[in-house]
Amino acid sequence: MIDNLSLPELVAQMFVVRASGYLFDHQIRYLEWEPTADKLRYYLEKLGVGGVILVGGSAAELAVRSHQLQSWAKFPLLLAADIEEGVGQRFAGATWFGPPMAIAEIATHDAGKADRYAEQMGSVTAIEARAIGLNWILAPVVDVNNNPDNPVINVRAFGETSEIVGKLASAFIRGA
Repeated sequence: MIDNLSLPELVAQMFVVRASGYLFDHQIRYLEWEPTADKLRYYLEKLGVGGVILVGGSAAELAVRSHQLQSWAKFPLLLAADIEEGVGQRFAGATWFGPPMAIAEIATHDAGKADRYAEQMGSVTAIEARAIGLNWILAPVVDVNNNPDNPVINVRAFGETSEIVGKLASAFIRGA
């Protein structure tokens, strides 16, 4: 299939656009960042954009939205979400775990338990993501929280050393 694509189609496949997980345009929270349904449909049907990162809505809405987006697409889409704390972090009605740093704290007392928890977190996140149509999980975060001047990473990291982050991120991936 890829051999038959034009250069513009190949380029479009490399683009991922942000979109609302909500079903209706009046629910869009950030109009400057999230296209309306008509515009998004144009991106997918006419331009052949290759992926969508989704934000907002419920897990049930997202299941419908994922199907809708795939039906509009010229080619199968990558549907992504930033869900390092589980699907419920972004979509109501699904599991929302504590932040990865909480598992890092458990590791200071019981490394085996922390490893099992990270693996289970990855498993539940993947199962729920697949169930609602997501096929690209933007997790786990593998940053090391070692710079107090960078508050963005903070509790999103699995720890403050590369060793613990690597171990727990690997467990998450193993579960997923």
